[in-house]
Amino acid sequence: MTSQSAVSKSVVRQCENCQGARFDDARSGGHETRLANGRTGLHFTLDRGNKSIVDYGWTLDDSLPHLPKLSATAEAGCEFCQFLINLLRSQDVTCLFKDVLENREPSNEILFRLYCSYTWGQSGFVLIDRHGHGSVSPGLRSFQLRAILHNAKSRIDASSTGAYCIINCLVESPPNAHPGDKCSAWLGLRTAPVPLSFSNNELLARLKITLSDCFKQIGRHKSCGKPRDSSYLPTRLIEISNDTRALRLVHSSNIKNQIPPNTALPQYAALSYCWGEMQDASYTLTSQSEAAKMASFGLCDLPQVLQDAIALTKTLSLSYIWIDALCILQDTSSDWEHESSQMGDIYGSAYVTICSLTSSSQFSFLNPERPKANVAFQSSINKNITGSYSLSYLDADMDNAGRDPYMPSFPKSRWFSRGWTYQELRFSRRLLLLSPSYSAFMCAGLFNILGGPDLDAPTTPLHNLDHLTKDTDPIYKLWLEFGERYSGRLLTYPQDALPAISGAAKLFAERLSDDYLAGIWRSDLRGLMWNYPSIPMTPSRDLSQLLALLRSPDNYVAPSWSWAGHRYISFHVRPATLPPTLLLQCQLEISTIIDGQNMFGRVDGGLLIVTGLTYDIGPSTPISLRGIGNQEFAVLPVQDGVDISLFLDWKVEITGTEHGMLQGNFKLVLIGTYEVVDKGDVTTITIGLITHKAEKEGNFHRVGRFDLSSPDKGIHSFFALSRTETLAII
Repeated sequence: MTSQSAVSKSVVRQCENCQGARFDDARSGGHETRLANGRTGLHFTLDRGNKSIVDYGWTLDDSLPHLPKLSATAEAGCEFCQFLINLLRSQDVTCLFKDVLENREPSNEILFRLYCSYTWGQSGFVLIDRHGHGSVSPGLRSFQLRAILHNAKSRIDASSTGAYCIINCLVESPPNAHPGDKCSAWLGLRTAPVPLSFSNNELLARLKITLSDCFKQIGRHKSCGKPRDSSYLPTRLIEISNDTRALRLVHSSNIKNQIPPNTALPQYAALSYCWGEMQDASYTLTSQSEAAKMASFGLCDLPQVLQDAIALTKTLSLSYIWIDALCILQDTSSDWEHESSQMGDIYGSAYVTICSLTSSSQFSFLNPERPKANVAFQSSINKNITGSYSLSYLDADMDNAGRDPYMPSFPKSRWFSRGWTYQELRFSRRLLLLSPSYSAFMCAGLFNILGGPDLDAPTTPLHNLDHLTKDTDPIYKLWLEFGERYSGRLLTYPQDALPAISGAAKLFAERLSDDYLAGIWRSDLRGLMWNYPSIPMTPSRDLSQLLALLRSPDNYVAPSWSWAGHRYISFHVRPATLPPTLLLQCQLEISTIIDGQNMFGRVDGGLLIVTGLTYDIGPSTPISLRGIGNQEFAVLPVQDGVDISLFLDWKVEITGTEHGMLQGNFKLVLIGTYEVVDKGDVTTITIGLITHKAEKEGNFHRVGRFDLSSPDKGIHSFFALSRTETLAII
């Protein structure tokens, strides 16, 4: 057993307050028990999805940006306080605090309070021991700091105050812990993931083999492999010479002209990253700088992420890389539109996509900043267990805005929250995910924390549409799933909502031979039946705010009937997924006006003309609220035993009672019906759109959707006395 004296030399010193943040195994029901391996060990009753959150009463008050209290105790000798300072001033956290700090008065400090908790549970997705030990055994997994920022605007709901930041640290075996360390065994600690490093020749060699096996479709890589079009190269690439400090821009046409007949085209890497705020954009490609960059330009002139990606590309024995900032003319809209529509081919044809999970292009992924602290531990249950555990930075998030809700096992990262990176994730055949805390490889066949075991891939690349071409329904279904997941992403410019998936739309259009209309396919009108919101974290808005958004030409993204531009939409409530057959019960015409040259990009308008049965409600209509999972909807009683479910595009606030009033004049318009079969019983669902008058006479906005069910076939009898009208929904 490691002696207490040996441990004390390596653990951080802690002030009296910080000692309260140490892990106490007797809290929250911790007890000694006999484990599956026959040994006695620490055990917690698991909850919250196979995890137990051990909350602490520990708090610490301070203020941003100067951290005066933490600084004072750190100067007095508390090394744990210095660790907390390093976390709060790390690159990722500083970026998260930036908006909050910029909105304050320069002379004001923002007060905050820190809370802490530990997580005990099974392995998280990226928390697999790199040696594969105990991959299903529970243990101490993470340390979480929650900073509540008083009087700061929330990034999720700008109308409220009280933002919060969550900083997660991995709990790992202490440095140089020997295999028989009793403290590590008691706490179920694992070793840290391996970050990518050019000095780790063994890791790089294994990575090259994995990339080669994937490209050749060997072993688990049967669904991976080569690009659809072996003759494809992006319009421009960056050529890397033997001296990586000398680079030049090349046109793919010149590359092809220099290659002998019947010779394979060179492979290239593609970079996916977050630009962040650029202090100097002079390095980007413009019509004025293109000639100079075709001659030569220097590596040192580029942001750190671009330098890292170029160096890694050369290390992987590739001579070309595609980087948007250097391969798209940033000052030419026609070039930007054309290239944005090619993203499916660019990323789908790349030999590997290098994904920098840092929050800005200024931050290196090869030399990541990762604050660490080795903390003393003394068991309160078994006094013979003493030693330490190591804390190391994993991820940070502001107001829960940095995690992809459909990939919850990944650490939070700005890359996973950005709109443009979603299709890059889904197009790429081989991805290297490079973060401050771990490095991973992902393809259609597997997911691998570098140095750890192989796992099943968490998502299906879009290039796997290749095997779905005989049946269009799975492709339409995949598009609905794609739209749901994409809608959870953030965009710096909301008008990019359609351009950021135009590459995906182009790929789907090739498979479907269907008309694309601002996120919806003409032959699959299920795309009209989206719900807002699908999860609670969606920004709150009332009807007046929704109408103001729909009427504002400055904020125009898409027609009101399109889901594009709305966050966290879903296409399923009842049943879990809409069936493939939606029987149209109206006459319907749909069109859009393309804005620019990219037919899958921005639109300047759209029109949905519906001739069908309608029903008026308002001006004050009694409703009640119900919920299915995370989806809240209003219920409108219209006949004895007949309720209409209203899925509104805004949030209705009802306080003090389950019942309230829906204020406003609305028109329900019937779209179609579909059948649901459950244990032999058939239910017919009648569905349609909720509309509100637009400013222009005769036009309407979509402001929600509705449904009602009946055991009888056909249109619900409720509409028997309804009149037929023609509505123009913009």
